Amino acid sequence: MKTMNIENLPRLNSILENFNGETCYIYDTNRKLLSEGTLTKGNAKSFSDIMNNSINFQVTEQDSIKVSVKNLVYPLNSNQYIVTSTIEQEGHFYLLEINCYWESYGTLVAKNIEVEHCSFSEISKQEYDTIKKRTVYNFDWSNIIIQPGGGKTKADAFEDLCIEMISKWQVLNLDRIGKGVDRGRDGTFIVNMDSWIPIVNKPTKWVLQCKYSESYAKLEIDEIYSEMVKVLMHEPDYYLLMTNRKITSDFLDWFNSKTISDSPYFIPYKKILIQREQLESELSKPEFLEIRMKYFK
Repeated sequence: MKTMNIENLPRLNSILENFNGETCYIYDTNRKLLSEGTLTKGNAKSFSDIMNNSINFQVTEQDSIKVSVKNLVYPLNSNQYIVTSTIEQEGHFYLLEINCYWESYGTLVAKNIEVEHCSFSEISKQEYDTIKKRTVYNFDWSNIIIQPGGGKTKADAFEDLCIEMISKWQVLNLDRIGKGVDRGRDGTFIVNMDSWIPIVNKPTKWVLQCKYSESYAKLEIDEIYSEMVKVLMHEPDYYLLMTNRKITSDFLDWFNSKTISDSPYFIPYKKILIQREQLESELSKPEFLEIRMKYFK
């Protein structure tokens, strides 16, 4: 990373011009990612801008430029934040960081930016790709929010979250299994294969198993194998395991191997694992905003 000096306000204004309309990420002072939005430059002329008290890039004083981050995916209060954005220009990659106290206006945050608030660097393509691909949010699974009218435990809340996520996908007959002897399943649903492959018209039966841990406890092979045996009576085509627990390489090798078929209880169905990193990646997408805000502060 090569830091490039910002000598004065005209230089800063020129840099900001290049980041107009780019996606930006908002961190707290501990570098925990909180939200994302759009960095904009120009006069606030639209009705929505006026209603949202939008403040755009405008040189209003000799020592500052007014800046806003619009279209926040996750609302923020007034506070100290680090806003970052990246661009690619003619095969070169650049990173802008703005570190200051931001005022909240509902759907956006804004601030009079001074030169000392900003840093500007040329970065490698690898660094650029890493920033673009990373998960935007840090999820505090130990404090997942139990929903009113739902279950009584955080494990129940995790099951509720998984069910809501699945409901966003193309499934049929999604059914949450009640408490008691669940026979190795937390839910069932049907996937019509023609929703993925139009020339195939065959429904497939899925069983859902959810495994939650408040402390990121390791998922044990024996625990899941016993659940798989219970599922045999339902004759599913697929077994979907969703978990926020720690997955070891030994568990992953076992889950994906043929040894399960060679075990005392033959496991004929296909197995799919969605682990913590994949859950967080999905939940960071805009279409899961409502679910994300519902279960995490």
